[in-house]
Amino acid sequence: MDFITDETLSTLNLENLMKLSLKIIVLLFFQNVFCQQYHFDNSLEYKDSINDESRLYLYNSSDDSYYLYVFSIGENFVGNIYDKKNKIVHKHTVTNYNNSIKFNYQSTTKWNPKRDKNNFTHKTSEKQIDSSKTQVSVLIYRDNKQKIWGMLEITIENNDFFNNEELINSFTDGTFPNNQTQKIKGFPININFPNSYSKTNYTLIRKEKINTILQIFNIKMKYY
Repeated sequence: MDFITDETLSTLNLENLMKLSLKIIVLLFFQNVFCQQYHFDNSLEYKDSINDESRLYLYNSSDDSYYLYVFSIGENFVGNIYDKKNKIVHKHTVTNYNNSIKFNYQSTTKWNPKRDKNNFTHKTSEKQIDSSKTQVSVLIYRDNKQKIWGMLEITIENNDFFNNEELINSFTDGTFPNNQTQKIKGFPININFPNSYSKTNYTLIRKEKINTILQIFNIKMKYY
């Protein structure tokens, strides 16, 4: 088991961050007040074929109350732990340190696990591709207008043990809220999301078992 203690380094090269052979990330944070511990036993890596970007999603198959989401903002990487039970998010920047990964803890903030953007409405349809896959198609409208703002197509590999609502909500920036995706459980193997702002087409390229404990020390709460 990979166990995280004191200073946030991993043996991963930054350019391989999203290759997810993660044996895995070692996070380092400094202790002062108390510690929160998160165990991850599965990881999913997605690649955007349009923008050449990758995203990483780590979760615990026995506890879906939290997850780790790694993504890029411009040329910078961000890694956040979302804790649904405590309604908080632990925010980090991700940097290259001597050819390894360093997670720099920034802050912890309040967070609404059922976040969504209320000015969007949806028309959703489902189609069974075969016995193992389901296609979910969504037309997205904004501000009660009849003009289609965006479309969302998700191909799901059916699995009764994986709740995908947080993953899909993260990949669509809350445009397609959690309560729209709880009907069909399983692994999204493709998320195609063209809209008025951008176009993304994420494909699942790696699904891997891991065994990692991440600890966060010295929680610094920020209130907005």
